[in-house]
Amino acid sequence: MTSVSVSSRAAIAGNPSDGFDGAVCSLILPMFSATATVVAADGAEHVPLPLVVATRNRFAADVRQVDGISIEIDTTIPRSVGLAGSSAIVIAALRALDEYTSAGLTDMDVAELAHTIERVDLGIAGGWQDQLIQSHGFSALVECAEPRRVEAIDMATNPPIPMYLAWSEAAAESSGEAHTGLRSARSPQDPEMRQLAELGRQAAASFANRDVHTLKDAINSTFDIRRSIMHIAPAQLEMIVTAQALGASANFAGSGGAIVGVLPKEGQPLLDGLAAAGYGVIHWDAQ
Repeated sequence: MTSVSVSSRAAIAGNPSDGFDGAVCSLILPMFSATATVVAADGAEHVPLPLVVATRNRFAADVRQVDGISIEIDTTIPRSVGLAGSSAIVIAALRALDEYTSAGLTDMDVAELAHTIERVDLGIAGGWQDQLIQSHGFSALVECAEPRRVEAIDMATNPPIPMYLAWSEAAAESSGEAHTGLRSARSPQDPEMRQLAELGRQAAASFANRDVHTLKDAINSTFDIRRSIMHIAPAQLEMIVTAQALGASANFAGSGGAIVGVLPKEGQPLLDGLAAAGYGVIHWDAQ
């Protein structure tokens, strides 16, 4: 038996430029994860997730055939709220298969396989952020233009920056739905995409420099541009409006019903207000 867990992630700034050769500042969220376990097949009938079927098929085609096993999935990541739950499942399954077979895949190998599985095999529209950040497993600036790279954010300097995350199942939306319309209307040459990429880079530098003012501006500006180029579902917009009314910076953590920002110095009113609005809420120190 082989088990591997992969954490969720939250896009902080720069999203959704990752589908347009852009850059995204993205933080790993270890409090949420998906676990894939490779076990010997017991002969019982199982109905695996389409994500798992596609992952196993791609692994067999591109890496190594694996017989006589099944892949079990357990996840604590809120579903379809933009926290990369599907990518976590795919990458956990790839990692478990890799470890089980001793195939020796690199982080970038896993990212490229996961991207092919989701974008090509399953036809889910989107960029590179999820596959790159989750295959590497640390908070980073994700540069999505060739040559793609993942630059770890220096979190060593104290004090840590407190962050919050809120999500709503009522505002959940498939990430593919949001990205499909965007891809038909935008290109990597659009100035908005270049602006978003630069905001992602500014946010990553702000964490390293503990420049909270610039970080908040990058978060808010990313949302402003996103709102100008994409349709925002009313339930999702309400989350941003609620957080801003309570004095917080706010941006979507992905494509779906989750928002993220810097926790204000007096953070409890924000946390209480988001919870009172019916949202799941957590806070943590980015360090």
